[in-house]
Amino acid sequence: MKKLISVLLIVVMLLSLAACKSAKQDQAANGTAAPTEAVKETEVPATEEPEATEPEETLPPTEPDPTPAPVTVEAKQPKVIFDSQRYYIVDKGEQPDTWGTVYYIDAEGELWAQGDNRMHQISADPDETVCGPYHIMSGVADIYAHRGRAFALKADGTLLTWGVAAPWQNAEAYGFDEPTEVLRRVVSTDGYFALTAEGELWNVEHGSDGTVVPVKVADGVAQYKRGSYFGVYVINSKDELRYYQSSGSEPVWSGMPVASSAAKPVFDDELYIGTDGALYEVQYSMGYPSGSEELIENVTDVVYGSFSWFYAITEEGSLWGYGPQQGFLEECRMAPAKMMEDVRQVVANCDINEDYYYDYSFAVKNDNTLWAWGSNRFGELGCGRGVSAEKPVCVAEDVRTVYCDGYSTYIIKTDGSLWAVGYNGPENSAVTYALGMHGYESRLGDGTSECRYEFVKIADGVASVCQCLDCVEVNDPSVDDGMGSWDYCYLSRTFIIKTDGSLWGWGYNGDLAIDASDETYVTVPDIIVEAK
Repeated sequence: MKKLISVLLIVVMLLSLAACKSAKQDQAANGTAAPTEAVKETEVPATEEPEATEPEETLPPTEPDPTPAPVTVEAKQPKVIFDSQRYYIVDKGEQPDTWGTVYYIDAEGELWAQGDNRMHQISADPDETVCGPYHIMSGVADIYAHRGRAFALKADGTLLTWGVAAPWQNAEAYGFDEPTEVLRRVVSTDGYFALTAEGELWNVEHGSDGTVVPVKVADGVAQYKRGSYFGVYVINSKDELRYYQSSGSEPVWSGMPVASSAAKPVFDDELYIGTDGALYEVQYSMGYPSGSEELIENVTDVVYGSFSWFYAITEEGSLWGYGPQQGFLEECRMAPAKMMEDVRQVVANCDINEDYYYDYSFAVKNDNTLWAWGSNRFGELGCGRGVSAEKPVCVAEDVRTVYCDGYSTYIIKTDGSLWAVGYNGPENSAVTYALGMHGYESRLGDGTSECRYEFVKIADGVASVCQCLDCVEVNDPSVDDGMGSWDYCYLSRTFIIKTDGSLWGWGYNGDLAIDASDETYVTVPDIIVEAK
């Protein structure tokens, strides 16, 4: 029985399989299909076709901004400078045809001027003298002037110049009656050269026809210092010191290497500080630099004088000297030698008349004491009458800074008071002989014409001092020796800027650069520009 049942089941299964096969064939023939119960159909979501998108626009490469960043020049105001011929030759009894112009930048960048205007160094007006302070322009960061030509550097880097032919040239006037643009994007200038923000160094001197056509000297310049022989020393972005000189009648500048690893040119064509902090002296061959020699290590400041002597202050405050200057220690004459410690400032005076040896110097120590040495012909050291100092001696206390030039000395004390000592009047018989007048009438500004051998107080609230000398060479034709008899005197003017920003002056006033009075000499400080 069981076998029969098994056989029947097998037969049923075979019939079912045959039926399913026949049905699939019919569906295939009709093009339809039905799911079977054995396989559960899984719903698969339809894949959405991506939306058609426009291709992204490819932008061209960004062009660099053709407009360079604006230039901002660090202001050096308040600042006062004085421009004159500096040197005159006359016969005994004649008065020199002097001229002088004072320029002043106040704390707000306003440029003022007063004095001689024959070369239009103040304005285009026909007046030969401008009295009162005359406002020239605004936004000035720095000012330079020499022999009747002025250069103003504005805070936005624009360099302007003005001034025409000097009267002693006896030539048809040429130049600029009013400020005229010379160059843009200038960051510094000395009135001879100008450096731009891009490191381009340009020569901007007035040409023989009075015009200014800037001529490029070099590219990649970081610092520069005008030297002798119409040349300029340049430190480039690679710390290389190079010397450039104009060659031929055309202003074509060619450069030559001097040294590598230079950090700062310190004075004309003689010295520079290296990146290692050492002071080097430039060596010459046939009038051109040929190398350098290390002198002193760790130098931060250098003051250079006449007859190839100088001072150097190191990072530690040591003062070194070198050369044949009066008052030097003997060991300083053959090689650089240390003179004293704890020094923060040193100044040196060189007499204009090199026929005499009237050099003297001062140092201010960190404790505010003032030390002096050298010539003391008119009491300019502040240590008595006519006694020169062979070694530094202490002459004052509480000193903030010192100024010296031409036989007289000024100091500003820590409380802002101004004091003076030295030559002040007619005790110089040579001056009286030469001009029949007092060449230094009350030069010190104390209202007298007596030389001072101890410091006397001049004013309060003083921020800075500017001293100016004109040398007058006088010939006595009555001396019949085939050469005449020559002597020298000096016309002195002194200007001070007070802490309130006002400008004051005194001294020789023949060109009315100090005030509009008929006085040849202003003997006490007189205000020129009021405080704002």
